[in-house]
Amino acid sequence: MKKIRLLLITISLCLLSLAFFTGCTPNLSKPTNLKVTVASQVLSWDKVNGAVGYMVSINGEEKTTTGLSYSLVNLKAGEYTIKVKALGEGKHYKDSDWAVYQENGKDTFTRAEESGLTYKLINNKTEYQLVGVGTASGDVVMERWFRDKPVTSIGASALANNSRITSLVISDTVTTIEKRAFYNASGLKSVVIPNSVKSIGENAFQSCRALTEITLPDSITEIKEFTFSYCRALEKITFGNNLKKIANYTFSDCNALTSVVIPNTVTDLGEYAFSGCEGLTSVTLGTGLKEVKNYTFYNCYALPSITIGSNIETIGKYAFSNCKELTSVIVPDSVVSLGEGSFYKCEKLQTVKLGSGLLEVGAFAFQDPKL
Repeated sequence: MKKIRLLLITISLCLLSLAFFTGCTPNLSKPTNLKVTVASQVLSWDKVNGAVGYMVSINGEEKTTTGLSYSLVNLKAGEYTIKVKALGEGKHYKDSDWAVYQENGKDTFTRAEESGLTYKLINNKTEYQLVGVGTASGDVVMERWFRDKPVTSIGASALANNSRITSLVISDTVTTIEKRAFYNASGLKSVVIPNSVKSIGENAFQSCRALTEITLPDSITEIKEFTFSYCRALEKITFGNNLKKIANYTFSDCNALTSVVIPNTVTDLGEYAFSGCEGLTSVTLGTGLKEVKNYTFYNCYALPSITIGSNIETIGKYAFSNCKELTSVIVPDSVVSLGEGSFYKCEKLQTVKLGSGLLEVGAFAFQDPKL
């Protein structure tokens, strides 16, 4: 009996000792240096010695992680209360108290509204470039600033071949639209290009077959090759006041285009610039032009008349060839040369008035040699 009492006393002392030591298990230290990296939208904190993991609470919803960071990129726009605590294993350390993330002196994190477009840092990580459609769709307004840095350009092929975006307002921080940026963006019906844009690359809007209207700002001095070619729904173009050059094939095969007025500021109109514009019914060439180049208005089937600028000296090869509805042409005195086939296959052409300065008429300049 004595031995049994001694054993019970021993067991009791062990249990009391275990309870004592368990009750004295210390708490881990709270995580410190909670911060959000704006570019990546990642929450991070410093390591807590002895922690086996961490718990992150976002508006009361708790998630565990073994790392020292947690992505916030999937949060919707709004304000959030974010807390982090270190997790102990229970034997040597208990969980820490909550550490609360603070922003501008408040216990909240603000997730800004974003369009869903994809950006990347450029220029030593000082600014952003639009590089992809991301999750954006419908009518989209680009960010002027993205995660505390300006958006300054639209990258090559950034929104090419997408069908989800129907309209886009380009931010007034953008200065450059690179080549093929919107190539074959089949759903794009309208785009607003601000005066901040100084350069638009080759093929930038080629084959945007739903685009109906384009207004180019005064900041654009050159439209490069194939920029708007095959925009088959394009009905109206408004040129800026400082445009000097329209390059080769710029508006070729824009079938819905009905009227073109080339500004007096334009001094260079490229080959095939408006070729294949089958719906074109009115063309006015500005006084800044000295030359209509080869094939510029080739295959503009519906064109009934043209106004040739008073300073044009040369009309190139097949410049107006196959303009089947053209009935009359007045060639001003400034023109000294009509190129080969310049009005060839203009089957309805009945009246041609040639200017006094004409010195050279190329072979097959007109369909009917009697003209």
